[in-house]
Amino acid sequence: MSAMPPFPASRPTPARILVDARALQEPASQVSLSALHGRIVLSALRAHGWHGPAPRMIALVDASLPTLDGDNAALFDETSQAPQQTAGEGAWLITLSPMIHDPLWLRSLIRDARVRTIALCSDISILTDPERLRDQVGRAHALAALAWLTAYDCVATLSSDAKGLLGQALGPRGPSAFAISTAPRAAFAESGGAPRPRSDRSGILASGAGDPLGCIETLLRAHARSTTLHAPPVPLIVREKLTWERRAHLRTVYAQAGGQPLNLVFHACEPTRENLDDALLTVPCASGDRSLLTALESAAAGTPVIAPDYPALREETGRETYRFAPDRPDALQALVERVVQERDTWEGLRDEQSAIAREFTESALAHRVLEGIDGASRALLPLTPRIGYARPQIAVLTPLPPSRSGVADFSAATLAALADYADIHVFTDTVSPRASRAYRSVSPISQAYAMRDQFDATISVLGNSDYHLSIYRYLLERGGAAIAHDARMLHFYVGCLGLERTLQVARAEGESGADAAAVATWMQDQDALPILFLSEIAAAARPLFVHSRLTADLIGRYYRATPIVLPFAQYREVPAPEKWRRAAGAPVSLVTFGYVGDDKAPDRIIAAVAMLRRWGVDARLTFCGYAEPALRDRLRSLAADLGMGDAVEISDTFVTEDAYRQRMAEADIGIQLRTYKMGGLSGALSDCISAALPTIANAHLAQAMEAPAFVRTIPDTNAPVDIAEAVLGILQAGEHAHRPLEAARAYASDHSCDRYARLLLQELGFDVERRDAVSCVA
Repeated sequence: MSAMPPFPASRPTPARILVDARALQEPASQVSLSALHGRIVLSALRAHGWHGPAPRMIALVDASLPTLDGDNAALFDETSQAPQQTAGEGAWLITLSPMIHDPLWLRSLIRDARVRTIALCSDISILTDPERLRDQVGRAHALAALAWLTAYDCVATLSSDAKGLLGQALGPRGPSAFAISTAPRAAFAESGGAPRPRSDRSGILASGAGDPLGCIETLLRAHARSTTLHAPPVPLIVREKLTWERRAHLRTVYAQAGGQPLNLVFHACEPTRENLDDALLTVPCASGDRSLLTALESAAAGTPVIAPDYPALREETGRETYRFAPDRPDALQALVERVVQERDTWEGLRDEQSAIAREFTESALAHRVLEGIDGASRALLPLTPRIGYARPQIAVLTPLPPSRSGVADFSAATLAALADYADIHVFTDTVSPRASRAYRSVSPISQAYAMRDQFDATISVLGNSDYHLSIYRYLLERGGAAIAHDARMLHFYVGCLGLERTLQVARAEGESGADAAAVATWMQDQDALPILFLSEIAAAARPLFVHSRLTADLIGRYYRATPIVLPFAQYREVPAPEKWRRAAGAPVSLVTFGYVGDDKAPDRIIAAVAMLRRWGVDARLTFCGYAEPALRDRLRSLAADLGMGDAVEISDTFVTEDAYRQRMAEADIGIQLRTYKMGGLSGALSDCISAALPTIANAHLAQAMEAPAFVRTIPDTNAPVDIAEAVLGILQAGEHAHRPLEAARAYASDHSCDRYARLLLQELGFDVERRDAVSCVA
């Protein structure tokens, strides 16, 4: 272990360290992260080179729980069942499980001014688990634990990420917080001998399979889809005590992804050092700090680690090259295959991570703990409320980039503008959200429940995808303002809440005869949808914002609500080419942008291009956006049947930003259609307008977007002949030969992110006339 100097003499050694040992008494708690990490910290403090006599370690035990035994008892010099009688001048109190066990048991010590109190917050998962926070008992427990944490002198977390999350939950008047990381247990630390060679190992060791917020399903899909890992077999081994329901669920996920059942192995025990020595590599899948100890012990034992890209794991797992996005099985598959197949890669990763792990010794951990305690001090803040011209504090619940969501991109752009007038605190479930100076803080959505009273306004951003499930639940429970991006929420209800809930809402909205067959019909043809599935959102939101007057009118008609209409902001900068010149004789480039779906009439666009080619127009069509494989194959077959397979381009992958912009610059004519008429909007049409690209849109969509005159409209039937004749009209008028820049700039001025932000704040009751001093007038 690394040599460390003794605790400086200028820092007095405590005579006693009192330890809340309840996490070490309960059988169910003994395998928890709080107990595991707590034992490591206590062992490090016992072994530390104190200046003068070492403090006595006293276990505070609950007489109603099993007695301490074995290794747990060996950590202490004595035990006591009377916490209030063990205090004294200069004593320290360390609690191992402040978020789990009843804080009232320690109230006399926590309030004793003679005792320095330290909360070891190893596991703060209750703050990030929406299921536990939706439960009234669980939420009350979390809020009580947080309230008592504010009475401590300092709080130690495993990672800087956890420190930030806890700091957000406790607020500016909370105790001093510091991150200490951890150290491998003695059995997992390097033995001094050479690690077992790669040729003597087999299997991939997975941990964290019991964590519903983790990424075990990503690993299962990656392993199941890999032919490389099945011939010869490289089994996926899960060593963890799981319920039979959880094991059955994970096996189903694996089988549905194409995995062979014999290649997935479950052992109902925690991994040992020998298990790590046997494994080719380890993939820790638990969320947040729960994977940190596994990753560190694996690296210390000489077994490479491929880790999810959680902030807590970045320091311990080395280069970003060997981390994966927790929702990307394809990326994980490629990474695992590379490490398993390439000896040099495997050995290089092992050596790099072993070197990192050597810095995380027991001695170094003790010094991080003592340095944090020594430097702990409370921030003294004024208790007077904000008055006069203080900037509004706005909480926004939304997905953020890199989530593949137009709503995420829209929020990022509009929040950047909003930050000119208010302090923005974002709550999101997006993994590793892209950083922005616009945000004063970024926290998980689950923390919004505990922090709501700290803000002047809370805005929930809703869309028709699973990115918005936690936001929807928060809005229905807590209310507040909401921005509804979609004019109908059918896909959200079916995909996120299930058929039964979908039918319940449909019947509540007046479709008393709704059944599974009706829902299937609506999913296939949304123009046949008789309702919007917006009743719950409209009832909960105060106020409700939408981006289309047509949608607002429908909501008013169906739900007797009065939404506020904001202009749909041009949230992406897609500049028009200043000098536009078509090559003489070049084919006519028709491009439809954005995610490809049946509700955008792709088959009718292909049929229209076939008509144009029969009429003698050399037209080429590009779908500049991702299409699901089944739809992609169907459209390619249609193009081939029409004799124009080489004239239609559909990407096999997601289109990069650079490729998207290049297509926008090179296109002659854009085509953006919708098959339904509910006031729905189109980010891609906004991009076309921004780029001053002559574009064809159906009348309803163009009206909802308040599109400028260079967007040609066709009837909402989207008939192929109407599309083809609109193309001819543009060609005949020569509109494709130049870009109407002035009209595009005028539209951009009326639909800027800055104007959007100002109008939003005004409708929330804030005065935005002064950027440097926005006052609340509500």
